[in-house]
Amino acid sequence: MVRQLPSQRPEIHHLLIENNLPQSATGQTSGGAGYIHEHVLRNYLTTKMEGDDITWVGGQKYTKVSLKGLSISGQYKDKNNLKLLVVVHTPGKVGDSGVEVITAQECGLNEIKNGIKLLF
Repeated sequence: MVRQLPSQRPEIHHLLIENNLPQSATGQTSGGAGYIHEHVLRNYLTTKMEGDDITWVGGQKYTKVSLKGLSISGQYKDKNNLKLLVVVHTPGKVGDSGVEVITAQECGLNEIKNGIKLLF
């Protein structure tokens, strides 16, 4: 199936997530003593809640993401469990009718990805 590019410029979210978190509380909402949580949202790095605009200029084929000024010192037990999750979607608020995820990718904080494949 070939998808058409959205008629409006897509938007992007940058999220800091943490993996491999052991269950810490017990009770009715507990996953059990041995439960390990994955993809726990730790920080929302996007300027606007509906996502930041993506701007491509003159044939540019990438957007560089830089996390300068993000302080994670002393906040997390194991920084190797932290990942950056990037989600590109059609314009609008996530959950609204017609808003679709175009592509998404996660990587470690010290990992360099060569690109995100568009799902068109």
